[in-house]
Amino acid sequence: MNFYIITIHRSSNYGAVFQAYATQRFFEAYGRAYVLNYETFLTKNSMRVIRYPLGVKGVASSIKDLVRYNPRKRLINKFECFVKTYMNMISIDEAISEGGSEESCFISGSDQIWNPKIAGYKRFFDKNYFLDFVKSNKKIAFASSFGDYSFNTVDIAYIANVLTGYKYIGIREKDRTAELGKILNTPVSRVLDPTLMVGESFWKNEFDLKFNESNYILVYRLQKDDYFDKVVNNTSTLLGMNVKVITQEAFIPFLKGEKYNDLGPEEFLKLFYNSKFVITNSFHGVAFSLIFRKRFLVPKAPHGMVRISSLLKDLSLESRIVDRENSSMPVIEKLQCDIDFSNVWEVINAIRMDIVLDIEKKILD
Repeated sequence: MNFYIITIHRSSNYGAVFQAYATQRFFEAYGRAYVLNYETFLTKNSMRVIRYPLGVKGVASSIKDLVRYNPRKRLINKFECFVKTYMNMISIDEAISEGGSEESCFISGSDQIWNPKIAGYKRFFDKNYFLDFVKSNKKIAFASSFGDYSFNTVDIAYIANVLTGYKYIGIREKDRTAELGKILNTPVSRVLDPTLMVGESFWKNEFDLKFNESNYILVYRLQKDDYFDKVVNNTSTLLGMNVKVITQEAFIPFLKGEKYNDLGPEEFLKLFYNSKFVITNSFHGVAFSLIFRKRFLVPKAPHGMVRISSLLKDLSLESRIVDRENSSMPVIEKLQCDIDFSNVWEVINAIRMDIVLDIEKKILD
């Protein structure tokens, strides 16, 4: 069987390229898998060395890109190389021509492809991410996401219409499965992020990571936050460890440590793999902490915590979230507390197997 995946695959975001590649590799277990080489203006813009300004925030981003021109150019080149090396890309026209049989399956992939604010067209849903161009083949959704987007009445009518032809619908947000199921009047499943769906050993084996653990705290911060910076600086002092920071910011003056602003995806994995401790407010920062069995903390961000909180609740790891309202700073006992990763992966694997069995019933029958 051939599988054709539409997702956000070409991006300067680590989580985006990892989820796209993991989705491709997941479905290669059942046949040939391809990533559709489809992009919107917004996704294309993220891969420009100097992004086109879109509004006030866009102007600020363009200025930041000018300030960090050389490291950003190196970073973009590394992401381009990763996409070309690891992803089996095909155009939509080629996929339709090649996959015009019942033995083909088209997939709305992971990431926020159903969030108009991230991957929309003129502030509305992009119909291609709902596989509007597919007329007769099987269609499924695999860890697709609306993010934090709230539906209005027009959205609900559109979603109810375009998703009725899907054979299987699995979304990332556990708390939104009931909401979408009510709109569609059909069961909607929760699917783990593809980076977890491929299993614990995948990333180490796929990229031949060499274990050479060093005594450093790895920091991966997506949201600017004074509280986050204080937690990092305080933790470094308490543990007596150096700090390495993965960032695409031009300046982060209040955060101590060695800054890495031009890392490619493989270099990102190596820094995670060889760290001693991780502090992050990124979902994929948490995911790779679990994958590589690293102790970690999540300073609670002002927003965007739903996915992290949901996953850690499933794994009984809510205590890894440091809440500014209830805890001023992590104490040494909490920092040194071990995580029972054997139990964590027992839970993840149980969830994975339920999802795998469900998908196999839908796409192989």
